[in-house]
Amino acid sequence: GSDQLAKQIDLKLNSGQKLTAEEMDYLRKHDPQAYQKVKSIEAEQKNYENELKKCKTKEEVERVKMAHTATSLSAVNSIMNNPVIPEEKKFELVMQEHRKNQALQTTTQEFVESGEYAQLPTEAEKLEAEKELKEWKAASMRSCRQRRNA
Repeated sequence: GSDQLAKQIDLKLNSGQKLTAEEMDYLRKHDPQAYQKVKSIEAEQKNYENELKKCKTKEEVERVKMAHTATSLSAVNSIMNNPVIPEEKKFELVMQEHRKNQALQTTTQEFVESGEYAQLPTEAEKLEAEKELKEWKAASMRSCRQRRNA
């Protein structure tokens, strides 16, 4: 029944899994507030995925990942250290942050498993390739000048 579905949705959200269309529909009908929170996490997840795809090196991926983790940790610290927020509300807000963090970890894992991450160079490899390209261009220019002068 619906109680079982609600528990299943909670488990999936707490582990960073995506909800099915049926589960989203259930939330939309029975818990519009939770539905909006899930939609917000999905939007943030999509933005994060786009950030990862724009990265030019493996280190850049790590920096993006760490920036999001630091932002999340800062949010949790702000919540926990705010004496105005009731304990029950603190738990709810921290769980929301946990769910968001789990969703971002899932996105990172999918990015790595997709093979896109493996194709990225390290910063050292990128610098070496740029250096070799610069040297190749310089050698080509010298060669062209020598042929024109000959």
